[in-house]
Amino acid sequence: MDIDSFFDLVEKALAGDASSQYELGNSFYEGNTVNKDYINAYSWLIKAAEQGNAQAQKIVGLCYFNGDGVEQDYKLALYWWTKSAEQGNAVALRNLGICYEYGYGVDKNYEEAIRLYNKSADLGNTRALVNLAYYYETVVLNLEKAIELYRKAAEQGDVEAQNNLGISYEVGKVVEKDLEKAIYWYTKAAEQGNDVAQYNLGLCYKNGKGINPNLEKAAMWFRKAAKQGNEGAIKKLSELNMK
Repeated sequence: MDIDSFFDLVEKALAGDASSQYELGNSFYEGNTVNKDYINAYSWLIKAAEQGNAQAQKIVGLCYFNGDGVEQDYKLALYWWTKSAEQGNAVALRNLGICYEYGYGVDKNYEEAIRLYNKSADLGNTRALVNLAYYYETVVLNLEKAIELYRKAAEQGDVEAQNNLGISYEVGKVVEKDLEKAIYWYTKAAEQGNDVAQYNLGLCYKNGKGINPNLEKAAMWFRKAAKQGNEGAIKKLSELNMK
């Protein structure tokens, strides 16, 4: 966005245009074209949210949840996410599911959390599928259902699901052990920048697990993960450098 476009956006926002207020607030929130500034972000986003802008309501909820530019308040996060969800915002629906699953600003209610996750997933939110999968894996202990959901999310490009599916194939968790498939899913997630998958793929190359040993490729993936602060990768990279 050039300077003229930015000032045009500010002018429209000052005139009360909700879409412009949202766009300006989001720019400050994300640090796009302007320096990241949560206080300024909130001041514009709340104006748009109060006019019914669902995207702004979603981010105002995030501001309250994280304490970005405002005092942290889970109940107000819940309020604004509910407003956004009522307009069909898939991310807000998932965020509400998290609130109900873990009790942020509301009593825990697993049934309501599952309903919200499913509704969000039906609208195409793959992160909600991962939430559902994790719930079935850790609470219901239905690993078959969890794998089914992880696979569905992985096929839609979700990196966490891809890595989790890779782990399942590597260790033979519920699915039959298949190191080639493990490598396939680790690679999918690693290429999207997931540091855990990059570390796991590095281990496969280092140890020749499901693939011919290749220390250069192992080091490459460890290096990518290490740049993101992955402690395991930092340690393995150090070990390779000492040889």
